Amino acid sequence: MVTPKDGFTIDVTAGSCTHAVAVMELNRDENYNLKWVNIELDKDEKGNDLGYVDFGNKRLAEVI
Repeated sequence: MVTPKDGFTIDVTAGSCTHAVAVMELNRDENYNLKWVNIELDKDEKGNDLGYVDFGNKRLAEVI
């Protein structure tokens, strides 16, 4: 699949936010205008923190 330069992307298993980092780099370096949404679980079924959201936020902060 190909997303146009001004398209919309979604990642329903965001994990470490590689998708979002790539989109932000394309927007910054290649003059794309992509919109994006990442979805990830924050807690398991017992309420334990999975750590993905915090890790992903740290990666995104490095790009911003």
